[in-house]
Amino acid sequence: MMRFSLKQQSSALVSGAIVLCLLFCLNAAAQTVNTTVTGVVRDTAGAIIPGAKVTLTDAATKLSVNTTSNTDGFYLFNNVRSGYYMVAAEATGFKKSEVRDVKVDVGVPATVNVNLEPGQIAEVITTTASDAQSLVNTENAQLTATIFEKQINDLPLNGRNPVQLASLQAGVASVSINGTRNSTINGMRGSFNNITWDGINIQENYLRGGASSGLFAQAAPSVVGVAEFTIVTQNAGAADGTGAAQVKLVTPRGSSNFRGHLFEFHRNDAIDANTFFNNAADLDKEKLIQNQFGFGIGGPIKLPSKVFGPLGFDTSKLFFYAY
Repeated sequence: MMRFSLKQQSSALVSGAIVLCLLFCLNAAAQTVNTTVTGVVRDTAGAIIPGAKVTLTDAATKLSVNTTSNTDGFYLFNNVRSGYYMVAAEATGFKKSEVRDVKVDVGVPATVNVNLEPGQIAEVITTTASDAQSLVNTENAQLTATIFEKQINDLPLNGRNPVQLASLQAGVASVSINGTRNSTINGMRGSFNNITWDGINIQENYLRGGASSGLFAQAAPSVVGVAEFTIVTQNAGAADGTGAAQVKLVTPRGSSNFRGHLFEFHRNDAIDANTFFNNAADLDKEKLIQNQFGFGIGGPIKLPSKVFGPLGFDTSKLFFYAY
């Protein structure tokens, strides 16, 4: 028999309420940034295989979800966050097949078709996503471009605002010196643009219809706070909410291992040229020294199983990222 003191019960209830709030917030924010992973399971002759068990495993957290192919050999995983995954399929009379390094981008459906070879299920055939994953989005008519974490961190950004990278994409025209303000996408008005961060609208609505309308966020994200973003320049879906063009940013997420980093971005005028008017007036160039410091850390949340176990929480499925 388990016994808890009043203090322990109160602590457990408060902790449980906090976790529930976090879970509900995550579900609410997953409406526009999550996507689907679909595909068809076939044999080597091209015939569909119904009833095959398909498993989707997150490479970062090692968490898995299962589904079964229908009578048409089709399988579907909903609410999949961006990242790298492994898709495994198995059926009686066939070797198990694993497709590794499946890249899922923000809000872009991923299609992974799996072929099974005849044999014992104990045998495993491993392939890479380049052989099985479709490079063309056949699920909808959205025209999208994805900017990855390496580009966000490596490309020079004045002010370290990753939203400015949207102006480098095809169809985006910025007519202001203020970065992405007054930006038009495929000739549409700037008021047609919208920005979301983890599914939450951060577009500056006050300026949406004004002279500075464009890609202007209320909460300017930092480089370290964005793992990837997708810009939809045409045919945005109804689930995306307001805006015919969408910029969708996602925060980095924790993994099964603790990882962190410290950074400093330094900028000075060592190789800057003086302005024309300063030279004409025989003035020195203006001094410029900027330093930006920060950190990022993520990993699993280690909750005491004695407290949360009786409440029904699986403490092995909680992760965090902070910066």
